[in-house]
Amino acid sequence: MRAPVQKSRPRRTGKQTASGTGAERTPATPGAPDTPVGKGRPTHVRTRLILAVAVVAAAVAGAGAPSLVTASGELNDSQDLVTFAEQTQDALYSQTIFDDAANRNVSRVQNIELIRTRGIEAALSGSDVGMRGLDLNASVTYTRSFIEKNDGFVTTPGDTIGKWQPNIPRWRATATATWRFDPDLSASVGLRYSGKQYRTLDNSDVNGFTYMGVSPYFTTDLRLRWRPARQWTVALGIDNLNNYRYWNFHPYPQRSYSAELKWDL
Repeated sequence: MRAPVQKSRPRRTGKQTASGTGAERTPATPGAPDTPVGKGRPTHVRTRLILAVAVVAAAVAGAGAPSLVTASGELNDSQDLVTFAEQTQDALYSQTIFDDAANRNVSRVQNIELIRTRGIEAALSGSDVGMRGLDLNASVTYTRSFIEKNDGFVTTPGDTIGKWQPNIPRWRATATATWRFDPDLSASVGLRYSGKQYRTLDNSDVNGFTYMGVSPYFTTDLRLRWRPARQWTVALGIDNLNNYRYWNFHPYPQRSYSAELKWDL
């Protein structure tokens, strides 16, 4: 699972610039109070990340140990550990810069000279992992993405240098396990984690559990699928089973239920 990074347009002679008549930037949280507005459970997220990473590590270890699967037949899996790096030049963001001609600060979409991203990702995909009928897909990604050069700013010149690129968390992990009891009946459990991230270039939005913020989250999902006949499929699901309250600009749905009845031609 590759963490999304800000893409840049092909570099040309001279910087790409937006029209001077661009819309003026509106601060994300004008006059925000010192007391956090939203509610959340950030103190527990690190523990849950450790558990999620432990699940992935245990799965990788199990998939790589033939002694655990000799009774389950041949193991069909893939394991990957990769590093990645990206250097983004002249990415476009809405920010402020001093306009000499107007003799004042002007907010518009402008270039960020340099953003550097490095990271590492471990991924596992396997069938009959540890026991016959157990399929597992899991990944964990660590990313460091910083603004290294930028003439623009949010409040004061230089306040974006060394800050995290917006919308890029340091840690992200997913895991899905499916038990195939027989060809017509299966059950799945999914885990999703994302660490703290920011929406602003100067990382001033320290409280992600509020409107326009981006919070960490850890959720679990369940799904049961049954095919009672060749053309019929019944599925039941629970999303966000642990009812975690998290935000991405607005509150995300808490625990929710779904039911599906499908007939195929």
